[in-house]
Amino acid sequence: MIRRRLPPETYQAVFELILKALKDCGLLKGRYVGIDSSVIEANASLKSLAERNTEEAYWEYVKKLAQAAGIDPEDDQAVRQFDRKRPGKKLSNEQFKNRHDPDAKISRQKGKTDLIYKPENSVDMESGAIIQAQLVAADQSDSVDLPQRISSTQECLEQLEVGKKIKAVVADRNYHSLANVCELQQAGLKVVIADGSAHKRQEHRLPQSERQALQKARQALQSKTGRKLMRLRGQQIERSFAHILDCGGMRKATLRGRVNLQKRYVFATACYNLSQLLRLKFGCGTLKMALACALTRWLQHWLSLIALFQRSLPIHSSNFPYLLCSPARSPSP
Repeated sequence: MIRRRLPPETYQAVFELILKALKDCGLLKGRYVGIDSSVIEANASLKSLAERNTEEAYWEYVKKLAQAAGIDPEDDQAVRQFDRKRPGKKLSNEQFKNRHDPDAKISRQKGKTDLIYKPENSVDMESGAIIQAQLVAADQSDSVDLPQRISSTQECLEQLEVGKKIKAVVADRNYHSLANVCELQQAGLKVVIADGSAHKRQEHRLPQSERQALQKARQALQSKTGRKLMRLRGQQIERSFAHILDCGGMRKATLRGRVNLQKRYVFATACYNLSQLLRLKFGCGTLKMALACALTRWLQHWLSLIALFQRSLPIHSSNFPYLLCSPARSPSP
């Protein structure tokens, strides 16, 4: 398969080539960058978990716990009931891994525990183009190492245009932390991130510099520009995930391994950026849109042709369109 033959650097080079074309056409601004993550269901099951140290299967591990609790390990129904309600049950990534896909991480999403990967997009808020796409650690919070990922996005922009600087960073409340706000502001960036812990934070106990950083972030969020960027966050960032994961069929992975999935996701984001370029050049960015536009143009040409014939025919032949559409009748005897 071509995916196995080509290294990840080749896929990244294709992504950067399309990104450069967006920059040359004026679509990529890079002044306001939004960042968000989503979920890809791994091609693996929780039933295939194994203990990291002993390589023991999860079911055998539970049977030993049940036997120690005085339950017959051969009674599958009793063991399942014990495992469902046993105290202190926790599926930890430090303790368990999947035997078929060790890179997949255990996570609880919307009340359901599953094995997942976490894709993350850094998006230009003015055009919707994806500046950087990657798979981040699914077992860590979104706020971990946020300044480093923004710095990586800044490097991508500087490769396209020397001296290009990000002015503002937009994200949801999962990316907010006091350390992130302070570090991003020290780098000269406007932080437009909602503070989900403001109601329980005791600001009067914080140093003055940190209180000023939080106050500055709140002012940026409540400003006219900040409110506009937060409205665009759902429009630009969520749309990219909807096209790539939901419409593009990547919500559930068919590959295993972080490297393989990273290749496919980078190529999918490159195609998404290419659709932005095609929409600018030709007015349609997808095959379905191209077919719809072609049908509309054909209908417009047909109506124009009918109107031309109407103007060229005598008045008593004004029902010419009806004659074109009505079936032919045989002459009466």
